[in-house]
Parts: sequence; C-alpha cells; structure tokens
Amino acid sequence: MAAWKQWTVKAAVALGLALLLGLVQPAIMITGELSFNLLLVPMVIVVTVGSLYISSLCDSGLRAMVISAPVMLILVLGVVARPGPALLQGVGSYAIVLGGAVLVVLALRFAYDNHRLGRDNRRVQLQLLVMAAVLAALKVA
Repeated sequence: MAAWKQWTVKAAVALGLALLLGLVQPAIMITGELSFNLLLVPMVIVVTVGSLYISSLCDSGLRAMVISAPVMLILVLGVVARPGPALLQGVGSYAIVLGGAVLVVLALRFAYDNHRLGRDNRRVQLQLLVMAAVLAALKVA
C-alpha cells in the first residue's frame, strides 16, 4: 500500500475517533442528545494532529503517548490561559483561526513527511522552526 494511503487512513481514523470519542460520545452520555461546545472541536483537532506529529517522530506507540500527553497538555493550557473573550473577538480572531488552520495543515504534512521519509534531524529541526514561527505569529495576533 502506498505511504500516502496509509497516512490518509491513519490520520482520518485518528481524527474521526478523537471527535467521536472526545465530543460526541460524552455529549450523548451526559445530556442524552448531541449538543456540545463547538469551541472544543478545534481543540480536539489540534491535540490529535499534534499527537500524530509527535507519533511520527517516535519509534513506538508507547513512547509517542508518553511524550505527546504532556506536550499537548502544555499546549492546551497555553491556549486556554489566553483571555477567554479576547480569544475569539475582533480582527485577531481571524488571524488565530487562520493561523491555527495553517498550523494543523503544516503539522499533518510534516508528520506525513516523517512517516514517508523517516526521521531526519535536520528536517525535523526545520519543521519545528516553521511551526514555532506560526505559533509566535499567533501569540502576536
């Protein structure tokens, strides 16, 4: 099977399960209906894609889980620590949404490259630099 097909299936299953088990299933169990905070959707997507990227850098699933859990927790706490209402108001909110979408697409692409080509320190350093620049731009917005 081609690497791009493997990667597409892996990413789609991971994102689908994360949304289903992280949002839909708890909402139905708690309220009995499908209603949840839509602001949680991007958070679930970012955490899942971040974990996929970290997984592409690790040799085992256990190592990926042990590393990605604290890294994603720190990332989520960093986003949540921003002032709540200011996060989605005004011109800055468009920059945050666009920057977040760019970051998700970049992380998926970089994870695919790592999956397909293997881990190369120079390439990974460049990937991390690009994603850090996007995050820095988001902090400024």
